Amino acid sequence: MEKVYSAPKEIQPPYFDFKDLAQSRKNEEDYVTQVKEWAKKNSKDKQYAGEELRIPHADGYACYIVFSSKPVKLIHLEVGDCWDAPLANRMLTKDVIEYVQRQKSLAQLFKKK
Repeated sequence: MEKVYSAPKEIQPPYFDFKDLAQSRKNEEDYVTQVKEWAKKNSKDKQYAGEELRIPHADGYACYIVFSSKPVKLIHLEVGDCWDAPLANRMLTKDVIEYVQRQKSLAQLFKKK
C-alpha cells in the first residue's frame, strides 16, 4: 500500500505572511529544499528520492516529495494552500515516474535562457 507522510518534525513548515510575500515564498522554497535533501539522505531510492510532485487539485496544487518510488512513499509539503491530492495514497510506481518525467520536461521547456 502506498503511503503519504508528513514532513520530518525537525523541518518546520513555513509561516506564510501576506504582508511580506517575497520572504514567505523564499521561506517556502527553503522548506521544500530541506525536505528534498532529507529525503535524498534518508532514502534507499537514489533515483527518485527528493523529486517534487505537484499534483493539480482544486485551484492549485497538492505538493509532495518522493521518499520512495517502490513502494511509493510520499512526503506531503505544507506549502501554498496545503492541498492534499485525494488519490495520492493510491499512486503506483509508474505514476510517480510519469509525474517526475513530465515535470522535468515542462521545466526544460519553460527554462529561461
